[in-house]
Amino acid sequence: MTNSAGASFWDLNLAEMRDLIASVKPTPGGGSVSVVSAVFGLALISKGIAISLRHVDTDSPRQQILLEAKNSLGISMKRLGAFADADANTFQTYLRARAMPHITEDETQARALAMNTALLDAIRIPLEAAREMCTCMAVADTATKLSDDRVLSDVVAGALLLRASISSVLLNVDINLVHLSDSALREHLHSQRVQLEEAPAQQSEDIRQQFHSRMTGSSS
Repeated sequence: MTNSAGASFWDLNLAEMRDLIASVKPTPGGGSVSVVSAVFGLALISKGIAISLRHVDTDSPRQQILLEAKNSLGISMKRLGAFADADANTFQTYLRARAMPHITEDETQARALAMNTALLDAIRIPLEAAREMCTCMAVADTATKLSDDRVLSDVVAGALLLRASISSVLLNVDINLVHLSDSALREHLHSQRVQLEEAPAQQSEDIRQQFHSRMTGSSS
């Protein structure tokens, strides 16, 4: 989310971020906050991997897999970080489009086009963000399997934050889909949305079970 000075959501400190989220301003809303939560979840997983890497044998298969996982998470954190700003900016664009004059036929058509373009972006951005998060769930599963016990709670907490963020960011798709007039496109995008929420369900449950098994010494 950028302000009049062009600052990003990520330029705020935590107190400023908290207060802005809690304010009556329209942005940031659920989409941006969901993405930020996902990024913090990835940061926790990355922390667990970084600490685990300090205790693995050099040039071992485990080290290589963890390094690749850490690099992948770094890329995803940057991508998702951009979505947090994009989500808020798109909503602001939609509000500006709604405020356009619509007295003449040309004005009405221009306003409708601007609103529809912003509406499609408001659906596309959370879908893309959720897709990136789903990719990260596979990395989280790998990190859970290979991270040290001492950091396992951080890794799993990050994975569960990520899972919750997928569900919450997709609510932005739901609230915008109802305003889409093209029924075929609406059904197509809804199908994508459902698949994205269902995709990581088993991975999330596996991660929970891995944590429970390792903490209790259970093999089940």
